[in-house]
Amino acid sequence: MTPPDPREATAHRLAKGLESPHATRALVLAMVVLHLGLGLWLYALAGTGFTSALLGARASRFLVLVGAMHGASIDSGELWRLLSAIFLHADALHLSLNMIALFALGRLCEAVYGGGRLTALFLIAGVCGTTLSWVGDNPLSVGASGGIFGLMGAAIIFGWKHRADLPEPAGRFFRRKLLPWVLFNLGLGLVIPVVDNFGHIGGLIGGCVAAMIMGNRVVPGASGSPVARLAMNSVIGVALLVGLGGILRSLLTV
Repeated sequence: MTPPDPREATAHRLAKGLESPHATRALVLAMVVLHLGLGLWLYALAGTGFTSALLGARASRFLVLVGAMHGASIDSGELWRLLSAIFLHADALHLSLNMIALFALGRLCEAVYGGGRLTALFLIAGVCGTTLSWVGDNPLSVGASGGIFGLMGAAIIFGWKHRADLPEPAGRFFRRKLLPWVLFNLGLGLVIPVVDNFGHIGGLIGGCVAAMIMGNRVVPGASGSPVARLAMNSVIGVALLVGLGGILRSLLTV
C-alpha cells in the first residue's frame, strides 16, 4: 500500500485556510470604514457635497492633514506617516482597486501564513513601500498598494522556499503564476505618472524579505517559535496604534 503523500496534506491545509480569511476581511473593512468615515467628516465639517465627500478625489492638502506620506512632514520628524499612509486612499476608485487586490492576495497569504503573520507582512511591506517612496523624493503618497505588492512577493517566496513540500500544480501557481502580475503592475507604474513605483518596489522587497524569515501554518515543522509569534503580534499592535492613532490625532487637532 502506497503511503499518503505529505504534499497533498499540505495542499489540503492550504485549501482549508482559504475558507476563513478573517484578518484579510478585517483589514479591508478597516480601510473601507476609514475612507467612508473621513468622507463623512469632510461632509459634516468642511461643507463638501455628500457624494463627492464619499466617492470623489480627496484634495492633497486634506490627505496631508490626515496622515499621508508627505516628504516634508516626515523630514520634520512625523515618522508615523510611514504607517498611517497605508490606510488612506485618494478616492473611491483607488480604494476599490486596492481592496479587490488586498482581498485576493490577503486571502491567499492568510491561508499560508495565518492571520497574525498576514497582518505583519502587510504592515512591514507597507512601511517599506512608504519609506522607499519618501527616500525617493516622492512628495505625497497614500494607499495600500505597497503592502499588496509585499503580499505578492511573500506568496512567490513561499512557493520557492517550499517547492518540495507542495504538489506541482500548487507550487507552480505560487512560483510562476504570480510573477507576471508583479511585472505587469510594475510596468504600469512606468507609463502611468501617478503610480508610486518606489512604493511598489519597496513593498515588494519588504514582503519578500519578511517571507524568507517567517514561518507558516501549512508546512509541518515550519511554524516558527511561540516567542517569535508573540513578538510579532506585539509589533503588529503597536504599529496599528501608531498608524491609526496618528490619523485620529490629526483629525482631533484640526
